[in-house]
Amino acid sequence: MDPRVLTNTVIKAAILAAVLIIVPLIAGVIAAPNLEEFFGSNAPIVYSVKQAFGPQIGALISIGVIFALFDTALSLFMYFSRVVYATGRDKVWTPSINNVLAKLNKHSVPAAGVVVLFVPCVAFLFISLNILFFLFKN
Repeated sequence: MDPRVLTNTVIKAAILAAVLIIVPLIAGVIAAPNLEEFFGSNAPIVYSVKQAFGPQIGALISIGVIFALFDTALSLFMYFSRVVYATGRDKVWTPSINNVLAKLNKHSVPAAGVVVLFVPCVAFLFISLNILFFLFKN
């Protein structure tokens, strides 16, 4: 791949991400009827949406946030499984651990990396869901 194409793609993605983050944030601040409550809220953007469009649309936004966070966690899980695999491949650990981590299964998936990350990811997922359900209730 041409480095210029990659550079342009990264810059365009960064600009797009900045716009997609900044525009809703500014809209949320402008739509907030009370800035003290907005900044004191656990979920300020959801607060603005609830005030502007009602609790049903606020619940829909909260559900969208839950799906986005789940998707992000899943993507990071798959990425970091590859990172754990790379540590075994590059012989960062003891030889016996390296041999286990550096193997790919028949689908070219680092199964040991998935298993190593599974327990902490599940724990963090339950913590995140508890926090989201707390925010969703309030």
